Amino acid sequence: MVKPVRAYKLPFMGQQITVKILPQKKMTDNDLLGEFLLDSHEIHLVETLPRSARRATLSHELFHAFLAYSGYNQIIDGIHPNMEEALCRAFEHCIGNMLYYPSKIEEWLNGE
Repeated sequence: MVKPVRAYKLPFMGQQITVKILPQKKMTDNDLLGEFLLDSHEIHLVETLPRSARRATLSHELFHAFLAYSGYNQIIDGIHPNMEEALCRAFEHCIGNMLYYPSKIEEWLNGE
């Protein structure tokens, strides 16, 4: 098990998601900035991710969680294999940066 640099418990859609900041080499794919793991209810963010990108990346991964918990990911997979990622990127770029999390999460994202 990889020890996170730090972790935060986030209630989301009736679930408890653990958001962890991990060293990049511990991600499942070294090219990822973040990932949502449904089986463990975790979001991993890369330690080297600039603070300015953390909110948008967290929003992107939370949209993956929304799709999984709501069951929409099952419907989307039948349409096109890249549809979920395209929707999450659109959400991240169009809405994700406008979201503001409670001050505790903002402080945690900024390493305070």
